[in-house]
Amino acid sequence: DSSAQDVSEPPEATPDEYFTFTLLEDGTYEIKAKDPGKLPGTVVIPETHGGKDVTRVAYRAFYQSGAVRAVIPQSVKSIGAEAFFGCVELVSAELGGAKTIGSDAFRGCKKLERIFLPETLEKTGDGVFAECAALMSAECGGGLYQLGANAFENCTSLISFGSQSLSFAGQYAFSGCTALKSADLPALQRLGGCAFSGCAALERVSFSAELKQIDWFAMEGCASLREISFDGTAAEWERILKGDEWDRKTSAYSVTCSDRVITSD
Repeated sequence: DSSAQDVSEPPEATPDEYFTFTLLEDGTYEIKAKDPGKLPGTVVIPETHGGKDVTRVAYRAFYQSGAVRAVIPQSVKSIGAEAFFGCVELVSAELGGAKTIGSDAFRGCKKLERIFLPETLEKTGDGVFAECAALMSAECGGGLYQLGANAFENCTSLISFGSQSLSFAGQYAFSGCTALKSADLPALQRLGGCAFSGCAALERVSFSAELKQIDWFAMEGCASLREISFDGTAAEWERILKGDEWDRKTSAYSVTCSDRVITSD
């Protein structure tokens, strides 16, 4: 029946023999690879071990492994720092029920093409997806409020980014994203220093009246910038704290406010 939906079965968990499990104080388990070099191409982290939930992916759990696909279950609430650092063959990663992702967790995964940040995710450490040169799409659920410094630095294939909940973007968060054309950040309150520095293709950014601070060099070198859409009045825009040379070396742009349009000098 051509009208029937193709519903994929959830993948079977990778056998426990590939992992080391550490019992945590709360009675759940942390997981890591016994030998990252001997993992199968698809790594499906089990939800349970010995009848107890697996809730944490350890520091450097799959560091520089050859995994092509990683499936993290809903039971996992924390992905440790450098967990998949340098997994140069990794094409896709499903982040399950993660609430936090540690620093550099996916740094240097140069074949990673798309990522969905789940509704459960609240904050990331620094450099989580930095140097992921093939990353074209990063979709956000509604829970993310803090994006660490250098989070997407030098993701040179990333075309757009949007988050309805993000309130803080750390310094250099999107620095060097040379293909980035638009950013939609309607809940942002503070934009870190150099957050969009070197985003030479960036044409449009949208902020809401929640925005209170734009730090130093935040949009330096955005040579294609045409419009900043601001969902507040011109007076509110003028009251935003703006760091030194926050718009240095940008093109001429307009700020479209709720009551009038401001043109850059």
